Amino acid sequence: MFLKGANWDPQGRVALLSFSNSTTLGSIHFSSKPPSLDAHLLPVELPEISSLIVSRGIEKMAWDASGERLAISFKDGNEMYRGLVAVYDVRRSPLISLSLV
Repeated sequence: MFLKGANWDPQGRVALLSFSNSTTLGSIHFSSKPPSLDAHLLPVELPEISSLIVSRGIEKMAWDASGERLAISFKDGNEMYRGLVAVYDVRRSPLISLSLV
């Protein structure tokens, strides 16, 4: 599995990573305040999408200006869901979690 992309939230508090051929994201969780770079990489599952589509991974991610919504597009997939863009509600308590809107 290779890192395909990374995307910071608008406030610069959370970075989400996408990997080749995977619909699971990685979240970089900083365990101490700046300037420390002490961080943990945690998985962020997208179970609603993984059960719906057969995809070769995430193509693009984009945050809204508030950092409360995240849009994700997927590569390939079956014909019915080709071009799908999923929108997620983002929560931080204290780790990031995503809920399909």
